[in-house]
Amino acid sequence: MNRFGAAALWLALFGCHLRSAAPTFCFEDGPELAACAATLGNTHPPGYPLLMLAGRLALLWPAGAPAFRLNAAGAACAAGAAVVLGALAARFGGAAAAGCFAAAVWGLSDTVWWEAGIGDKYAPYYLAFLLLVAAGARLCESDTDRPRRTARLGLAAGLAGACHLYAVFALPVAFAGLLRSFRRPPRGVPRAALLALAFALPPLSLRALYPPLRSAGAAALDWGRPDVLPRLLAYAPGRLYRTAFAASSLRVHPGLWLDRLAQAARFLADEVPLPLLLAAPFGAAWLARRRPWLAAGQAGCALADAAYALNFSEKIVRWYEPALALTVLAAAIGWARAAVRVRGGPAWLALLAVLGPAWQWERGAVRNDLSRFTAAHDFARNLLRGVPVGALYLGAGDFDLFPLWALRYAEGERVDVEAVGLASFVEPGLAGAGNQRRFLADRGLPPEGLPALRAVLSAPGMPPVRTAAAGYDRALVAAMPFLRVHRSAGLAAAPTRGWDPAGSFAATRRAERAYTYRGFVYAPAGAVTRLERLRDEVARGALLQYPGCFASRGVELARFGLARESAWGFAKARRAMAALAGPLPVRAPGAVADRFAVAEGYVR
Repeated sequence: MNRFGAAALWLALFGCHLRSAAPTFCFEDGPELAACAATLGNTHPPGYPLLMLAGRLALLWPAGAPAFRLNAAGAACAAGAAVVLGALAARFGGAAAAGCFAAAVWGLSDTVWWEAGIGDKYAPYYLAFLLLVAAGARLCESDTDRPRRTARLGLAAGLAGACHLYAVFALPVAFAGLLRSFRRPPRGVPRAALLALAFALPPLSLRALYPPLRSAGAAALDWGRPDVLPRLLAYAPGRLYRTAFAASSLRVHPGLWLDRLAQAARFLADEVPLPLLLAAPFGAAWLARRRPWLAAGQAGCALADAAYALNFSEKIVRWYEPALALTVLAAAIGWARAAVRVRGGPAWLALLAVLGPAWQWERGAVRNDLSRFTAAHDFARNLLRGVPVGALYLGAGDFDLFPLWALRYAEGERVDVEAVGLASFVEPGLAGAGNQRRFLADRGLPPEGLPALRAVLSAPGMPPVRTAAAGYDRALVAAMPFLRVHRSAGLAAAPTRGWDPAGSFAATRRAERAYTYRGFVYAPAGAVTRLERLRDEVARGALLQYPGCFASRGVELARFGLARESAWGFAKARRAMAALAGPLPVRAPGAVADRFAVAEGYVR
């Protein structure tokens, strides 16, 4: 594939991704990254320093809303990753049509297409991963121009590591390239490693330098407070999430491995039509014969990535994407090498290079179209309508907190309102998360923990406080008994210390109306076009907060002996859950049946 062909392919994929990109921020991590890029802050661990610097540059692009500029940058990265994959397929398949097939089939797969339009971190990660694979492949090919190729490999490794820690899954092919290229003489391997390290260290040093410098500079958003070495050592490897990840691992739940294999198979079939991958074994066998070092490195990359995703999650499909990219690469090589053995093979390969992407387009053009998706932006604005001037909003989770950060820090709306996570007052690992530390220090309050929260709610001269209307995690509710009842005001609510059953029941009904509106905002916006699809876990998670708030309310009401009100809450939760998960079974009478039905819906 020549440079003109690569540029044309990139423009086509970038145009496709940009056309379907969200016009503003979406849910999950995208709005947090937008807010941190605008303020050059520290994101949630392990941090993404290179993305923050690149995102700050992207925000200078004078077109669209600030979040759309980051979405456009993500679209450019996704298209670039697909073109790198296509270049590898064209080189080893010996045909430009193989490159077009690989780039378009993978670039239009659901996860890549979706991630290209939401401003999250995974599209840049895919680009970094494939650049590192490509640099390793160049070293595996021949012994010519070894120093320059080694320097490129080191630079790609450094950029990938500064982009995302998951770039480690590309290291097998990089190691294979080093060993293959410098196996003669053996003394060349250490020199090669030192040369690669010299070029890797400058970009990789961002992980060690950016977080403490921005924390010491009082960044507006400062997760982990990594301004001293012990906190930096906890922040950089993402130690905050280690317990949660370990709790979902196959080591803790060994009986889940068959279910996770089935989920992985569903993911593969949902991402790429299986007939398009039939030649993957043939392509892998051809690589093993002709490029054994490269084949071993790529197999190591794919297996490491797939094993990691299989070990920790049934639902985070984007973790499998690098392994899928290498599978598509093998399929493209297989189709190209098979084409030379049959009469009219090049014509058949060219036809496949057209029909494969067309098939992907037909499957995903509607369900990946986020061009009218403004649910997160609308939700944040509607929430702020019930928040008085100068208030403090205590967020229940990422879905309500991050959109407010994006509005405040990236778009400059309602800068009078400060939004802080409730969990950061309760969980030691989250203490000082985001902007909490600065808010408390400016007011002379305790630095963290429940004493800080009590001071926020009761200290004289504090701003008015609002919280999410419902849907707290039960662990938070148990840790904060003084924050049990709410007076709803739109999508926000004012916390009180007393317990008024009648008033609480009325507040729940007001919260129901607010969350009903919130659910109606989500559904028509295209976030849940097919709820059974694995890729929709983000949108599905947002919608599950709706029945979740009633189920949590039912538990609270039951604790106080309010059986009728508790049954009402579970009945509401059941109906909301049935709308998402389909008809739910009845296993017991009354409220108990509704409670079991809600649990069944969550399992689904």
